[in-house]
Amino acid sequence: MSTEIRPVKKQSLPQYYIWADVIRLVAISLVAMVHSSSIDARPTLDSRASLFLFIVAKTGVPLFVMLSGALLLAKKESIEVFVHKRLKRILVPWILATLLFVFVGRSMTGLSLIQIWNIFQITLTAQFTYIPMIFCLYLLIPIFRKFIQNSDLKMCIYITGLWFLGVSVLPHVRNTLAFPLSVDTGLVRQTIDFSGY
Repeated sequence: MSTEIRPVKKQSLPQYYIWADVIRLVAISLVAMVHSSSIDARPTLDSRASLFLFIVAKTGVPLFVMLSGALLLAKKESIEVFVHKRLKRILVPWILATLLFVFVGRSMTGLSLIQIWNIFQITLTAQFTYIPMIFCLYLLIPIFRKFIQNSDLKMCIYITGLWFLGVSVLPHVRNTLAFPLSVDTGLVRQTIDFSGY
């Protein structure tokens, strides 16, 4: 009988980034600040300070999006693996949270199945605005990965500059023939607005 000792295969642990947790904590604090702040209509010194803090706190969601991009864009994985992971981590909890929110938070007595379905659809897409947007951005990650792999720094800066002009400058040049006034705040617009982060 052979007593050959075989080396044990080491399982690689996922890389842990302390800086990512620090950014998460800051972003969570900023989002909590946005949802708990109130801004007075009268321009007083306190209300100006509140407005400034509110504006600073609005960077919480872009921080979350940039963190996701920083951690996901450099990964090497197939589209199938990527989509499977995201479906498991985002889509399933999103649907379960929506079902819980709909059935626990609302009285469903006397409603038809169509009415319940409509309430579910509205809740799925409107109540949790961040989750649908981040899910759509996750669907775009494989495209962004290919673009970054096949582009140089100048092209990335050019595309990011165009995105910035499109979402930050052009909305202020509205109500002209070129850019008619629009109040589109839908999921596609929100995904485009956050895609550059």
